[in-house]
Amino acid sequence: MNGSAPQKKKRRAGPREFLEGVRTELRKCSWPDRQELLGSTWVVIVSVVILAVFVGVCDLVLMRAVEAFIALGS
Repeated sequence: MNGSAPQKKKRRAGPREFLEGVRTELRKCSWPDRQELLGSTWVVIVSVVILAVFVGVCDLVLMRAVEAFIALGS
Protein backbone atom coordinates (compact mmCIF):
# COMPACT_ATOMS: atom_id res chain seq x y z
CA MET A 1 0.00 0.00 0.00
CA ASN A 2 1.91 3.04 1.23
CA GLY A 3 4.96 1.15 2.48
CA SER A 4 4.50 1.92 6.17
CA ALA A 5 3.99 -0.62 8.90
CA PRO A 6 0.46 -2.04 9.14
CA GLN A 7 -1.81 -0.25 11.58
CA LYS A 8 -3.19 -2.10 14.58
CA LYS A 9 -6.95 -2.41 14.52
CA LYS A 10 -8.64 -0.52 17.32
CA ARG A 11 -10.85 -2.57 19.58
CA ARG A 12 -14.48 -1.61 19.24
CA ALA A 13 -15.99 -0.35 22.49
CA GLY A 14 -18.98 -2.14 23.91
CA PRO A 15 -22.28 -0.41 24.67
CA ARG A 16 -21.37 0.26 28.33
CA GLU A 17 -18.01 1.85 27.40
CA PHE A 18 -19.70 3.88 24.69
CA LEU A 19 -22.33 5.24 27.07
CA GLU A 20 -19.67 6.06 29.67
CA GLY A 21 -17.78 7.99 27.00
CA VAL A 22 -20.94 9.82 26.00
CA ARG A 23 -21.63 10.76 29.62
CA THR A 24 -18.04 12.02 30.03
CA GLU A 25 -18.26 14.17 26.91
CA LEU A 26 -21.68 15.57 27.88
CA ARG A 27 -20.25 16.72 31.22
CA LYS A 28 -17.67 18.77 29.30
CA CYS A 29 -20.41 20.71 27.48
CA SER A 30 -21.56 24.09 28.70
CA TRP A 31 -25.34 24.06 28.76
CA PRO A 32 -27.42 27.25 28.43
CA ASP A 33 -29.33 28.57 31.39
CA ARG A 34 -33.12 28.93 31.22
CA GLN A 35 -33.06 32.59 30.16
CA GLU A 36 -30.60 31.93 27.32
CA LEU A 37 -32.63 28.92 26.18
CA LEU A 38 -35.87 30.91 26.10
CA GLY A 39 -34.17 33.73 24.18
CA SER A 40 -32.86 31.29 21.58
CA THR A 41 -36.27 29.64 21.33
CA TRP A 42 -37.93 32.98 20.57
CA VAL A 43 -35.32 33.73 17.92
CA VAL A 44 -36.09 30.42 16.22
CA ILE A 45 -39.87 30.92 16.41
CA VAL A 46 -39.71 34.46 15.00
CA SER A 47 -37.31 33.36 12.24
CA VAL A 48 -39.62 30.51 11.22
CA VAL A 49 -42.63 32.82 11.11
CA ILE A 50 -40.76 35.39 9.00
CA LEU A 51 -39.55 32.69 6.61
CA ALA A 52 -43.06 31.20 6.35
CA VAL A 53 -44.54 34.60 5.48
CA PHE A 54 -41.80 35.20 2.91
CA VAL A 55 -42.35 31.81 1.25
CA GLY A 56 -46.13 32.34 1.29
CA VAL A 57 -45.82 35.76 -0.37
CA CYS A 58 -43.42 34.38 -2.99
CA ASP A 59 -45.83 31.52 -3.68
CA LEU A 60 -48.74 33.92 -4.06
CA VAL A 61 -46.81 36.23 -6.41
CA LEU A 62 -45.57 33.36 -8.56
CA MET A 63 -49.05 31.79 -8.67
CA ARG A 64 -50.56 35.08 -9.88
CA ALA A 65 -47.77 35.47 -12.45
CA VAL A 66 -48.35 31.97 -13.83
CA GLU A 67 -52.13 32.54 -13.94
CA ALA A 68 -51.58 35.80 -15.85
CA PHE A 69 -49.17 34.09 -18.24
CA ILE A 70 -51.65 31.27 -18.89
CA ALA A 71 -54.47 33.78 -19.40
CA LEU A 72 -52.41 35.51 -22.11
CA GLY A 73 -52.29 32.26 -24.10
CA SER A 74 -56.05 31.72 -23.97
